[in-house]
Amino acid sequence: MKCNIFGKRILFLGGFLMAAMLFLQPTFAYSIPKTIRIGLESSFKNPGSISIGNTSILVGNTAEGEFFEGGSINSNGGFVVEKDLGSYIKLEHSFSSYRQALECADEYKEKGFSAVPAYLGEELWSVYILGSSVAEVEDAGDYDASKAETSAERIIIKSGREAVAVSGDGVILQITAEDNQGIVKLGDKQYRGALELQGSASGIIVVNELPLEEYLYGVIAAEMPASYHEEALKAQAIAARTYAITKIGCHPGKSYELCDSIHCQVYQGVSAETERTIAAVDKTCGELAYYNDKPIEALFYASSGGYTENSENVWGNKVDYLRAVPEIAEAGDNNWEKIFTAEQITSQVTAKGDTIGQVRDIVITKIAPGGRILELKIIGSSGEKVLSKDAVRTYFSLPSKLFTINQKGGGVISTQQNSVAANSVVSAQSDSNSIVSSIATNGIVVLQQEDYLGENGQRQEVSEIKNTSEEKDTKVSRNSFVTTNTEVQNVSISTATGGGTFVFQGAGNGHGVGLSQKGAQGMALQGYNYEEILKHYYQGIDIK
Repeated sequence: MKCNIFGKRILFLGGFLMAAMLFLQPTFAYSIPKTIRIGLESSFKNPGSISIGNTSILVGNTAEGEFFEGGSINSNGGFVVEKDLGSYIKLEHSFSSYRQALECADEYKEKGFSAVPAYLGEELWSVYILGSSVAEVEDAGDYDASKAETSAERIIIKSGREAVAVSGDGVILQITAEDNQGIVKLGDKQYRGALELQGSASGIIVVNELPLEEYLYGVIAAEMPASYHEEALKAQAIAARTYAITKIGCHPGKSYELCDSIHCQVYQGVSAETERTIAAVDKTCGELAYYNDKPIEALFYASSGGYTENSENVWGNKVDYLRAVPEIAEAGDNNWEKIFTAEQITSQVTAKGDTIGQVRDIVITKIAPGGRILELKIIGSSGEKVLSKDAVRTYFSLPSKLFTINQKGGGVISTQQNSVAANSVVSAQSDSNSIVSSIATNGIVVLQQEDYLGENGQRQEVSEIKNTSEEKDTKVSRNSFVTTNTEVQNVSISTATGGGTFVFQGAGNGHGVGLSQKGAQGMALQGYNYEEILKHYYQGIDIK
């Protein structure tokens, strides 16, 4: 059952994630929008033409969230939308329906003119005539005429080779479907709501305008497997809804509020929808995650590998609710390995414009309490390159920052199944002879390096993890783990072995801040509900 959240007042957190830092800006009163505008950048990146598979469409435009029907157009073979840079003469007369404009255009066609109905907005139409002069048009009919502006924004709709409509001067045309249960078939995808089609210098800009909740239908299954537990899907729905609200405005100067790519959230329209993901949205309708009564930036990613990360260790700003926490039960095997030769790394560094000569070593210089590498230096024969924060991951296109190089570095994470009871703590020895602490939680063993040699040659503690839960069964209570040492450690760990090869072994996938999707699945399978899941990954929040 669909919900109605229009008019609900919230405090809007005007922040969004950019490539290199997290911006948290002042709050202001805000209403959950009736509709949201999604730029289909990923699915339709400035195409020269787009096919519409529907046989009956409504042409119109939207003003203040309301769609005005300009008229119905039918075609047994569907439609094609193209940019239109033609030079038109326009009639200085408006018609109150598409049918009237079409009849007028047909009269001019009978006289040898190339005429087509032109949409002027709301319910108004005119007729545009291609390849003629004002005098010729006026002599042939009863209406005054003038030269239409040539615009890169104009688009034309065709049925076969015949033009059936163009957008008038300054009008941005939208379409909805009269058939197919109101779902527009655009190219090989399908979308709810209205599709705005506007020409540009590089192609056609496509914007999908639809209710926020229906937008989420196309997000959840695109961001999380539909087979995941219901509680994990509901947690993802609230995270995605909250993230969308706080992300609005991250495309300044564009005609849309969010895009359909990972820059915002992956959105695939009806093609991605399933009954289970729709239910997750409907069952959490209108619910948002708040911190101090403000919607949060509900960041999420695939897998932490065993331990999430503090926001300041990835982008720069400390955010109170984005704190590093151990996983309770992350699902699946999240380990990975990548091997590079010194020559390959040299080539990568050079290709990025960094001139440091032949790569000799990679030195780890900073490690976070959870084991992620926060800074390293690539040592070359004629210089060095320092990578910090998320660049440690993205520079080499690594899945995460939680890794060792040639078995040296930060935390060693294992997602292997283990029979040790939950809440028990045992000692273990890693392959690199670092002392580690194994915390068995619900069958998932997290191996966390406890100390290593620092710059001064003394052993330094990385992190001590304390279990404060009084529960003794196999379900660990929410927020039952706290770190007693949250300081980033300065170290100097050379990873070169003399063999000319650097083996990166790690766990996790993504930036590691906020909700781990595989962690949410693991918690759901252990019996946690969506609120408990969200409150584990976003510390101190409320759901309402």
